[in-house]
Amino acid sequence: MGDIHTTKKTILLCFAILFMSACSGQSGVGDSRVAEDQWREFPYARDPRPIVIIDDLPKSLGNAKPATRFTLRANLSDDPPESQEVLLHGDRVKLNQISATDAFDRLSEQLRRLPGEATTVVEARLNQLEWMTDRGSLSLPSWSFYTDKGGSVSWPAVTPDAFWRLGQIRRSTAIDGVSLDSSKTSLSFEMIAAPDPCGPAGGDHFEAGQLQSAVVIFTGEPITARSDCDGPAFAIQRSVTVRIDQPLEGRVVVDQHGNPVPVSMP
Repeated sequence: MGDIHTTKKTILLCFAILFMSACSGQSGVGDSRVAEDQWREFPYARDPRPIVIIDDLPKSLGNAKPATRFTLRANLSDDPPESQEVLLHGDRVKLNQISATDAFDRLSEQLRRLPGEATTVVEARLNQLEWMTDRGSLSLPSWSFYTDKGGSVSWPAVTPDAFWRLGQIRRSTAIDGVSLDSSKTSLSFEMIAAPDPCGPAGGDHFEAGQLQSAVVIFTGEPITARSDCDGPAFAIQRSVTVRIDQPLEGRVVVDQHGNPVPVSMP
């Protein structure tokens, strides 16, 4: 009997080890693998922390919005401006800048793969613009290129090493924003959710999965219609709070698809 018990314990231990290995770095009912693949290399502890811009790039205003091809009728400088001090994540940080030529080349490359209209750039100006990041709005020196149609396209005037995958990231469409409490372990947000047609409103389940470099908010799967009961045909706004067992610090908050959510720090 002792040998049988010993064998059972060994088998259970092996299963436990396999289970924990499969779930390493994750928690909750959701699957964090998509987010983990996208954010595994994010240097969340770097000082200064990389800037994660979640706006569409470049920033287009006025009649320049549909344009994706640009010809130059302006002289652009190849010399970068002097480094500029920026308020970044609560600290004053000096950031190196890029030239107007470099910024124009980068925004042109970003748009080259997209269909759209052609227009002519007649002037370039260095100014301050607000950009949405995963830590809220951030004022950055930016190159703005004004077109003969009366609009502008802009690109951050900061060197690429200050950013994380600039131009490759899109913000979450499922969660608009998250508020963090003073302990940095409670994340609150609002979202539009489908009510449970056969039970109380909001039958979906919300949970946070924790990775080394990110926190993943799982908002559940859409509720499908059932034939055995009737329910409202409209969505409702939910106020949700999820908790994590360690302070957020430099980690990025993402939805279950790996898209960043802007966080309001306390």
